[in-house]
Amino acid sequence: LGRKAIEHYRQRAWKVRHKLFEDGEKQDIPKIKAFAHQLSEWFIKGELDEIWIIYTRFINIMTRKVVVEKFLNIASEEQQKQPVNYIYEPSSEAIFNEIIPRFLVGKLHSAFDEASASELAARIISMRTATKNADEMIYTLTLTRNKVRQASITKEMLEIISGAEGLK
Repeated sequence: LGRKAIEHYRQRAWKVRHKLFEDGEKQDIPKIKAFAHQLSEWFIKGELDEIWIIYTRFINIMTRKVVVEKFLNIASEEQQKQPVNYIYEPSSEAIFNEIIPRFLVGKLHSAFDEASASELAARIISMRTATKNADEMIYTLTLTRNKVRQASITKEMLEIISGAEGLK
């Protein structure tokens, strides 16, 4: 989905099936819903066995963490030995068909938001570092300019004093 990920997989001759957002494009729910629907269609048709998402989780302004999570082929870690048959109103299939698409959209939207926050934090840190480096460079260049100017003034004064001494 991101530019770096697309470049990474294209360099390795992997097929990129779908590109969701252009660089800097705002993420919107309708696009995320359509993408989640497309992913679930590919999964249901058997074109994909499982789907994993990789994104950067925002922890704080200085810390980000790469997260790899299974997105589809959801299975509980502990399978119940004897299924319990509850009576649902509406049917459990209707509930399942309503909840799963919302879960998928929410999961994708959350991953996009985390990645976006991480990117903005990285940009803030980068700009702070650039500003600090620029301030240090300005200080160093100002100091150098002042030293050169002072050396020039000292040289002129020495020449004036030498000329005056020569006239005596």
